[in-house]
Amino acid sequence: MKKRILPLLMCTAIAAAAAGTQVSAADCRLSDTRIKVTQGGTASIKLSGAAGAVRWRSSNSSIFSYNKGVITAKAPGTAALYAVYDGNTYKCTVTVLASDDIPASPDIKAGQNALQLDKGSSAVINIVSGVDDISIRADNGEVCSLGVSDMYDGVFDLTVKALSDGKTTITLYSASDPSNKTEIRLTVGDGDTGYHGSEDSGESGYVQRALELVNEERAKVGAEPLTLDEDLCGFADIRVKELSELFSHTRPDGTKSIDALKEFEYKRVAENIAGGYFTPEKAVKAWMNSKGHRSHILDPRYTKTGIAYDPETGNWVQVFLG
Repeated sequence: MKKRILPLLMCTAIAAAAAGTQVSAADCRLSDTRIKVTQGGTASIKLSGAAGAVRWRSSNSSIFSYNKGVITAKAPGTAALYAVYDGNTYKCTVTVLASDDIPASPDIKAGQNALQLDKGSSAVINIVSGVDDISIRADNGEVCSLGVSDMYDGVFDLTVKALSDGKTTITLYSASDPSNKTEIRLTVGDGDTGYHGSEDSGESGYVQRALELVNEERAKVGAEPLTLDEDLCGFADIRVKELSELFSHTRPDGTKSIDALKEFEYKRVAENIAGGYFTPEKAVKAWMNSKGHRSHILDPRYTKTGIAYDPETGNWVQVFLG
C-alpha cells in the first residue's frame, strides 16, 4: 500500500541558512534534483561520477532523513538534500507528500473536478493515482491543451491551458482498465465555478479560493472579511519561494519574516505557513485544525491579508495585518 504525507504547518520560527549550490564537477551529477515521496516511504539517490567520499546532509531532518543512498520521508513539507564532494555542492529538493492524499485502491483522483478559466489562462491540478498506466484526453481539443509533470509515487501535476471559449471534459483513465477514471469539467469563458486561473498557472485561482475559505470561516464567528492586499501578496510570493530553502518563520538570511513588514503601518501582524497541501481546501482545513493558525484566521482585529501558493511544493504563506 502506498503512503503519502500529512502536510506541514508552522506558526513558530526556525532558522538555518541553506548552502549555495555550486557548479558541479565535470563528471559528477545527482541521479535526481527533485524528488517527491510519500510520508513513510523511501527514495534512492546517488551522486554519480564521485571517486571518493561524499558528505550528505538534510536541511531539515524532521521532514526526511538520509542514510547510505536512501531518503526516508518523515513528515510533510519540502527541504533540501545537499551532497558535498571535491569542493562542490549539489542540491536535490525533496518534497514529502501527505499520506492521506494517496488512494489505497487503484483509484485515480484529481485535486478538483470542475474548473473555470479565462481564455489564455492556465491552471495546475494535482493528480494522485494508484495505477501507473494513465492516459488523458479532452473531448474538445480546441478548448484546451494539456501537459503533465513526471509522476513520483503516484503523484503528478496536470497543467490545463485554456485556448478558446467553450466547454470540455478532461478524462484521466487507466489504459488497462478504462472504467477506472476520473473527470474534470472545464469551462472557458463566462461562468463561475469558484476557480479562476492566472495567465501563467493556477496559483492566482488557488489564492482567491483560499481567501474565500478563510472569509467563510471568519463569517461563522462574526468577523469582517479580510481584504486581499497586493503588496502583502507580493511579500507572500517571496516568502513561499523561501520555504523551499528553509521551512520556517525565519528567513534564509536569518531574519524574522515579520520584520520585513515594518514598512507597512500596522498594530499587529502574523504569518501562517503550510507545506505539502496541493489544494486551498486542504491548506485552510489544516490551518483551522491548528489552534495557533486558527486564531490568526479568526482574529477580528486583522483586516488585510496576503496569500501565496507554490504548486511544485504545495507550500502556502498567509500574512495578516491589523
